[in-house]
Amino acid sequence: MVGELEGPKELEWLKTQDNDNMTPIQVALEKNALKAAKYLKTIEKRQVSQFHNIWSKVTCQRGGQMKKTGDFITAWFFVLMSMSIMHYMVYVMPEQYLSREVVGYGWHLLTVGSSLAAMLAFVSVNQADPGYIDPGTHSVKDDDVHDVEEGLMRSAGITDEYDRFLENGQLDKICITCRIVRPERSKHCRHCKRCVRRFDHHCPWVNNCIGQKNHVKFVRFLLLQDLSMALFSYHEYKGMSVGHVGETRGEFLVALLLLLHALLLTLYVFAIVLQQTQIVFFNMTVNERINGWRYAYMKTPDGITFNPYDQGSIWANCMVFFGLRVGTKKLPPPAGSLRALPEAAQKKDCCGGHGGQSQCH
Repeated sequence: MVGELEGPKELEWLKTQDNDNMTPIQVALEKNALKAAKYLKTIEKRQVSQFHNIWSKVTCQRGGQMKKTGDFITAWFFVLMSMSIMHYMVYVMPEQYLSREVVGYGWHLLTVGSSLAAMLAFVSVNQADPGYIDPGTHSVKDDDVHDVEEGLMRSAGITDEYDRFLENGQLDKICITCRIVRPERSKHCRHCKRCVRRFDHHCPWVNNCIGQKNHVKFVRFLLLQDLSMALFSYHEYKGMSVGHVGETRGEFLVALLLLLHALLLTLYVFAIVLQQTQIVFFNMTVNERINGWRYAYMKTPDGITFNPYDQGSIWANCMVFFGLRVGTKKLPPPAGSLRALPEAAQKKDCCGGHGGQSQCH
């Protein structure tokens, strides 16, 4: 949850005082809500950290910056993919097919078909509901953070489960932005400003969150994209090597740039595919893989981090992920199985995403 209240407005709010001249942190300490006080102190510390402010700007993690970055990446994706397909159909495919020196026509159809399918899969992920959770009836708007202060400072009149968790400082069980008790495995995305069921990560590439309802679509998109770019790279290189593509200096430069783009994209997507393969095999999310040590449902009484959703085998986990098995058992902590998370997952405090940057909190 750290990060949902980050920004200039929230820092100003942390300094406000009630009728007794007490700040929210002081109120939390007075009520012995130690978790709430620690949470607010973390936000305050991050706000005054110049390094954190600079890093947030560089990685587009403030306000609507991530959405703007996502819009740019989406436009870049469609422009480059369209250029690659047109260049392939105009220059690569006719020459290679007529000469029959490289590959058969079926491979060309597969290359173009997989590229078009990847673009359709991109749209499917981009437009899909990742599993948004409806906010509470008293959800907090961006410009109304003082409602949070009133909720935090309440010491009486507890009416529901959300208020009880808030009063006790159990902030890992609630979202104070959406005013809801969060289901297990859900998380608030500050870029989408919504809580997402079985949150995996916010992907700036597809400009959407990846969650319970679109995770399978995201994996399908990655596979199609990697296949199409790998085939395009191979055929483009073959066409250039035998002289069918890039006969003039201008054509050669365009072909070279498209080839380099396709190669880099192939390697980048392949790295994400490897990451997602591990996620699917273990029935986890990227968020749980990195931040599992922060969640009570992923800890044993001794504080050991484990994966309670591992079904005991890779096959069973794949069946659950792709929806071929209804329901997921939540298993007790085992002794020495693949449900025990690597040590790195028990120490790092960052969020999932691409390129090693925090995407959501």
